[in-house]
Amino acid sequence: MPKSPKKTDWVFILSMVCLVVLAGETLIFYEKITEAQYSRDAMQKKEEETRQQKRELAERVEYQNKYIDRLLKDSEFYKMELRQRLGAVERGEIVIREEGSDTNAGEKRGGNR
Repeated sequence: MPKSPKKTDWVFILSMVCLVVLAGETLIFYEKITEAQYSRDAMQKKEEETRQQKRELAERVEYQNKYIDRLLKDSEFYKMELRQRLGAVERGEIVIREEGSDTNAGEKRGGNR
């Protein structure tokens, strides 16, 4: 006659099944936590890059605002910039150009040579 399982055998088997299920759930939970950490790290890196871009743009805007303000308030600076960028000369000025230099914007646009 076969021996019937004892109560302690059933408790042991049930404990082992619970342990295996718990180990599986722990593994799934660990994978999800790890994935969430990688995602969080990527978002933090992107956020820092965005902050850096914002700082750089703010500095650029500040520089451009100062430049525009100076152009509007300082007529000598305005004239100097105009002369440099457009290659403008005043009457009676002598212009010396180096060979191969592109200092005269008028020449670039097909003006007098």
